[in-house]
Amino acid sequence: MPEDLTWLPAWRLRELAVEKEISPVEVTDHFLNRIEELDPKLFSFATVDASGAREQAKAAERKVLANEPVGALHGVPVAVKETIGVKGLPAPAAGIASFPHDYIAVERLRNAGAVILGTTAMTSRADRHEQLAGSRSSLGGMPVEFRTDSDVVGTPANPWDLSRDPGPSSRGSGAAVAAGLTPVAIGTDGAGSVRLPAALCGIVGMHVSRGLVPVVDYPWPTLSLLLSTGPLTRSVRDSAIVTQVLAGPDGRDIACSPFAAPDYLEHIDAGIAGLRIGWTDDFGFSRTYVSDETRRVVATAREAAFSLKDLGAAVTGTDTSWDDPLPAYDAMAATFHPFTLIGSLPEPERRPSPAEYQAGAELRARVWHQTQGFFEEHDLLVSATCTMVAPSPEELAAPWSTEMVYRYTGHTAMFNLLGFPAMSVPCGFVDNLPVGLQIVGRPGDEALVFRAGQAFQQANPRDERPPIG
Repeated sequence: MPEDLTWLPAWRLRELAVEKEISPVEVTDHFLNRIEELDPKLFSFATVDASGAREQAKAAERKVLANEPVGALHGVPVAVKETIGVKGLPAPAAGIASFPHDYIAVERLRNAGAVILGTTAMTSRADRHEQLAGSRSSLGGMPVEFRTDSDVVGTPANPWDLSRDPGPSSRGSGAAVAAGLTPVAIGTDGAGSVRLPAALCGIVGMHVSRGLVPVVDYPWPTLSLLLSTGPLTRSVRDSAIVTQVLAGPDGRDIACSPFAAPDYLEHIDAGIAGLRIGWTDDFGFSRTYVSDETRRVVATAREAAFSLKDLGAAVTGTDTSWDDPLPAYDAMAATFHPFTLIGSLPEPERRPSPAEYQAGAELRARVWHQTQGFFEEHDLLVSATCTMVAPSPEELAAPWSTEMVYRYTGHTAMFNLLGFPAMSVPCGFVDNLPVGLQIVGRPGDEALVFRAGQAFQQANPRDERPPIG
């Protein structure tokens, strides 16, 4: 093989396959072997569809040899979060033993030539078996086959320190990409659940504008207006390519954007000279939700943000102080968030009263106007993605209190509430654990977010690899 495949970006793997320098079968086998070797320590995969992946890879190879047109991810291995339906694989959170069809995102990955390796874990294998045992519905299809032996129980671990958590909830996706078990994984971000694992695992995670990537849940229809589907990758360019594949309207989704996505690669290398970038330490409210290492985490991200001056951007601290949006998020989540993580509506007693919903809506309006005012004077907003480094599983297993939830999602849930795009890029370390820089743009301005992330990553290449890799 011309290059070590493990750490190559997806775009390079695709390029080598199309140029016939490597075979998609070789690439797929390489990553399946890494999963077999390393995942017994990481527990990042819920299911591994080795035979299915190899068949997909053989089909991709035949297409290349026949000189047929190929897609943007041709021959690239991809893993998918277990709450995103993949035909034939289990969806335990929904109590489905074998999902009967692909979600739209998975359809689009396949159409782009991606090889689906399997699904990444949110929780422990024991939890998944319990969820399936209490299944509300089995929609037919293949029997459940978990990768691990029946006596092996584990929760996804952080490859930088196996005693730490990769970050809920796309934790398996974050761990798998960071450890080089797959070049790309797909997650869902309901309050930061793509960006936060990305930050804690030292990779790139993208939350897109509301409605950019369509979602339809046939078993339990709901409007997932706070939830986005997006990629976890090691490079910003890969993130832009995968987002391009996933984005765009679909007539099956009543709430998706009707507008075609722009070309995210067209200006990705244009640099950021002249951009007006505003930095915030704490948005004016997150200082309430701090951990022991918050000061050092924020300082690391701040230094990275102000280094953008060296690339020609005008970077200043903002004096905008936002109202705390998290109570509004709670009110909206009780109405629009798929609590089962697959799509069923919340129980009636969990939904807000009219007065609670009105208060949440009015608070959201204030935060929205404050953010609109910020963007009248700035092109981008930057902050630390998370104010803590990867916690221990015990910290997260302790009562998942409002305080812990707010501490974890304090810088991210706001942009689910507002529907603005936001990306986390790795920017340094605290106590040998990764720290992420969050880059936020206006709705629909993913191209500018990618452009800024690309400029930062090119100026700050990171060759550090986690010990497990």
